Amino acid sequence: MNYRKILFTVCCLVTLFHSGMVHAYTLSAGVREFYLYKGGNSYSSDAAAKLKMSLFALGFGSMTLNLRLGIMNPSDSSLFHPPFRSDRTAMEVMVSRINHGNGFSIFKPMIYVNPGLGTPTALPEVNPESGESLLSSYENVVNVYLSVAALHSIQEYVLGAGLGNTYRKEFSAHWKDILENSRRILGSSTDISLEISTEANLQLLEKFKADDTGLFFETWAEVQKVRFELPIQDYFSPVNLEINPQRLEAMLLDRLQRIHALFPNRKIGLSNVILPSCFHFQSNESEVDCPKVNGAQLMGLTNEGMKAQSEALKVFFRTLDQVSTKTGNAISTLELMLETTQEEPLISQADPRFILTNPLNKPILMGKLKKESIESVTISSPAISSLPDPKGLNRLKKRACVYFDESDPQDFIGPIHARMVENIVGAFPKWQKERRSVVHYRAGDLDNCESVLYTASNFILDPPSTYLTDLAKFAQRHSVVWFNYKFDRFRKAYMNESQSKNLGYTPLAFDVPTVIQADAPPSPKNPDPGFYRFFDFKGETFEKLAYWDSQTDRFSSNPELGGVVIQDKSQVQVLSTARHSLNNTTTPYVVRQNLGKGGTMFYFADLPFTFIDYEDRYLIFCDLIYDVLNEPSPTRPPVALIRLEDINPSVTIQDLAWVTDYLADNKIPFSMALIPFYSNLFQNPIKQAAEPIWKSADRYPEFLGILKYAKARGANFVLHGITHSAGDLISGYDGSSGSDYEFWSAPKNVPIIQDSPEWAVKRLELAESILTRIGIRPVAWEVPHYAASATDFYLFGKLFEWNYHRGLYFKSEVINAPVIPEQYRMFDCVTLECREERIKLG
Repeated sequence: MNYRKILFTVCCLVTLFHSGMVHAYTLSAGVREFYLYKGGNSYSSDAAAKLKMSLFALGFGSMTLNLRLGIMNPSDSSLFHPPFRSDRTAMEVMVSRINHGNGFSIFKPMIYVNPGLGTPTALPEVNPESGESLLSSYENVVNVYLSVAALHSIQEYVLGAGLGNTYRKEFSAHWKDILENSRRILGSSTDISLEISTEANLQLLEKFKADDTGLFFETWAEVQKVRFELPIQDYFSPVNLEINPQRLEAMLLDRLQRIHALFPNRKIGLSNVILPSCFHFQSNESEVDCPKVNGAQLMGLTNEGMKAQSEALKVFFRTLDQVSTKTGNAISTLELMLETTQEEPLISQADPRFILTNPLNKPILMGKLKKESIESVTISSPAISSLPDPKGLNRLKKRACVYFDESDPQDFIGPIHARMVENIVGAFPKWQKERRSVVHYRAGDLDNCESVLYTASNFILDPPSTYLTDLAKFAQRHSVVWFNYKFDRFRKAYMNESQSKNLGYTPLAFDVPTVIQADAPPSPKNPDPGFYRFFDFKGETFEKLAYWDSQTDRFSSNPELGGVVIQDKSQVQVLSTARHSLNNTTTPYVVRQNLGKGGTMFYFADLPFTFIDYEDRYLIFCDLIYDVLNEPSPTRPPVALIRLEDINPSVTIQDLAWVTDYLADNKIPFSMALIPFYSNLFQNPIKQAAEPIWKSADRYPEFLGILKYAKARGANFVLHGITHSAGDLISGYDGSSGSDYEFWSAPKNVPIIQDSPEWAVKRLELAESILTRIGIRPVAWEVPHYAASATDFYLFGKLFEWNYHRGLYFKSEVINAPVIPEQYRMFDCVTLECREERIKLG
């Protein structure tokens, strides 16, 4: 298989919905340790747990753990582990806490001068006598962090903080070894980042590239993200704690353009942002020291300082938003230095360098996280492919216009499939998408589109003639995708327009004059008539799951296919062929023809969004969308998610133990889709005991033991329904957990009769109580058999931070939607009062 695009293929197949806030750049909370006494306030301490809770309550989804490395003085060439630091166990505890809060961990080893108790100052730059010796000791002391990062598959691993003086050509071999070893241990699930702490670091990298460009790219090949810091004293006044927004903006634009020139196609993050609340602070590049008060450093906070810091934070966010808009969201992440692990509010020991200490900043942070929320989710921001020059900084995103058929309010196929197309386009940050009904088309509506995708689902609905003629002109310079029916009508309009106005359009070299049907009508005696079931693409075979259901007298997926006829094979490229299920004859499935000046016409011979299965031809579209939008293919290795499905007390314990060991031993991250309540009310007395079963998971000692074992070996858990059955109804197969629907009635294909917000929430609370008893907090929710009502899906999106399943699509709009605050999410709303309020909101 051609793997160049498989990353997005997986993302298309498994939809991850995030109910939190999404914005141009994601916010990460930078956290440093604060040691008041030996062994106190480490990352495993109660103070760290409380800090994590407070950060996640604000809406932060990731934490950057600043891990301690020691050096005797800045000119030394040897690093060591300080005596007061978080050990391996403490780090694992913190990562587990973050994981169980549905968050992400980032490891950043940082160098401190002879660190001891308290919070010492990190060194932005070390000036070693021997760079080779420094890198060798660095490689040795970070091994423990590397092993923990690999074991828990943390989100990001940051290298180079404080080591910028070694970003030279003479140290390229050593850096290449460090990066390749890190990649080998971490695998593909963790991003490796490089930290640029100072302007001098950046200049060394620029010189390195100028001296030997080939060696430069070879050295830093494993770097997926580049982080940079800004010298705080250049934009933040220590006298009055005011930000100069013009200066900050100019610095950001300068750094972004220079870093992109060095590292094209890499994500870029702004790192280590500290806005202190102490007047007359001193700084070395981006590191800060507050003045001593009565002989003691970092003692307390003043009202004036907190007010000034709060105003500065507002200006900082506003400026960064402006830069993000101008650069097409070039900055993917922002790391705010929010707090140490020192428990607050012990104000006498508070550190005014960190933002979270200041209560005035909490509403600002919460407002920032909430005001930019959008309906759909983005998976992590991909690498930018280009950075505009200053004159083009205000250019808008390209617009993909998704048109659909809608003959009447009951015509739901077109709107639903258009939304699925829109969701796929939404994975590309340079593109904005817009769904439009073709029946409402007005002349000139295509003028603001860069690409058009039309889901022609209704055979008898004629698109407006103005749409067809405008599309003919549009196709000469842009990409067009036509799905399914009525392409012959477009071709006729295309030819008439070209000939009548002598426009000289590139002739269309293919047509779709017929619709190929199944060989015969289905019947109980002939349930599987021959049709074009298989689809060949890049050496792989995909399938259309079009089985006939005798109970509903319907195919699960339409077996029809557009009959493509190619007049000039030299002009038309067949990208995929369809193969008949009985006689193996083939016909074109996806074709492409270049038109005019840069235009491209794609034709798909059906709608690839009906009843999507695991190896469905839908994946062909997921691959070709890169060509449609002319976007670069992903550069990172293939990524897949492993989920063990329908884990319940009826599984074979030995098999579950074996697969757990296999995955853990091979350091493969995995999750278990857990059914916390086992139901089997309709047992067959011949095959098994006649007594009905209705027991919670904690009443099965062996099963509980394997869950605890899997958790200890790194398993994450997905809540997969409550019983994965419909109680005392058979809704699917046999009524047992794992076999039946829970929120959906089959084969009627409608919501379950008792469906309501209150009913759904109470079922979720049953699961919550069971999992709380056995000490498991799921990281996501998965709908049993992926089916539920539109109301249920709305609730699941609000009550869980992550939804991990293939969801149903509805032609529906939410009217007067209840506002469900984050504190009412499952596993966070634990008091009776909270649950009562949650039910009222639902």
